[in-house]
Amino acid sequence: MRHVTARTRSWFKVASVSDEVSDRTLLYFGSAITAVKNGATGRRKIGPVFQALTSLHILYSRALLAAAVRRIERLNKMAKP
Repeated sequence: MRHVTARTRSWFKVASVSDEVSDRTLLYFGSAITAVKNGATGRRKIGPVFQALTSLHILYSRALLAAAVRRIERLNKMAKP
């Protein structure tokens, strides 16, 4: 998936895993910032706004993942007899 500006992209993947213990579904996802070419120098850069927001994005992503893990663990506990 990409944003309408084509500057950011996200990807998702779902994989089923079956083994002796259980059937599971693994979820993968990621994001990327697309660099743009500077007309004067020809160099590709992500730009100052994206550069400034990268650390915040990393913290936010980790917080979302941690919340998702907690929720899945809570739901798994509730589902067990």
